[in-house]
Amino acid sequence: EVVYLNPLGGRGVIINVTRSAAKAAGELVRSLLGFDPVTVAEGVLELASLLLRRLSKPRLALLLDDVFQAIGLERVELYVKSLLNLLEYPPGEYDRIVVLVASSEGLSRRRLSRHTWALQYSLWNLPRHALGELLEQLSTGVDVERVWRFTGGNGRILRLLYEHGWEFDKTLEVLVEAKALTTMLDELRPDELEALKAFVDDPVGGESILLRERRLLDILIERNLVTEIPAVRTNPPWVDTPPSVDAELGVARRLAWQAPAYRLALKRLLG
Repeated sequence: EVVYLNPLGGRGVIINVTRSAAKAAGELVRSLLGFDPVTVAEGVLELASLLLRRLSKPRLALLLDDVFQAIGLERVELYVKSLLNLLEYPPGEYDRIVVLVASSEGLSRRRLSRHTWALQYSLWNLPRHALGELLEQLSTGVDVERVWRFTGGNGRILRLLYEHGWEFDKTLEVLVEAKALTTMLDELRPDELEALKAFVDDPVGGESILLRERRLLDILIERNLVTEIPAVRTNPPWVDTPPSVDAELGVARRLAWQAPAYRLALKRLLG
């Protein structure tokens, strides 16, 4: 049985369950529809407990997508611990349970890194060949290499580029407004602006400078512009093939731009 939750779905909260799970949980599943993301995220824990009580030794998978952004950073540890308690102290017998929580933001990583009961793995963007296959299926005729250097395989930036007719400059303008980058720059101190410019100009060479500017780094991570990545390039802690250090794609050893487009947008603003 599978329960999938995306509290921040493009058209509201998305919750999907397999047919037999929906039948077993019935009214609880229906009651979660239409509620705010926090209520639904908490309700999924109750839903899982109910399935363990009502189904006979089920194999259950809980797939939670970007749930941390919905519940708030201050509740990340408590929520993950509640998921762990579901595994360790289940209300009913089960054959197997898998819990996967995916998040695109990086501040929760720091919270969970303080504990040993949550395993963290990194999953990177689409690799170059997969992006090429996708663009071929879309029959766009757009230059694959240019799209690769703009998106770095980031699906959200790719979608935004597609929605704006593959106009790269227009997409950068949209990102500047959507991320309020001009306002962010106005709020930075002179030394922080210098550190940011160093990381924009050369992510590999400027990485050590940015790492020393903790307030600036926190701002970039909170805005989902930059992410901290495992310096070890092995599997684990990487789920897929880890990204190679690449200054043009914005990937350094311990830090990386979430997408090259963010770096390009800031480079334009910083002159």
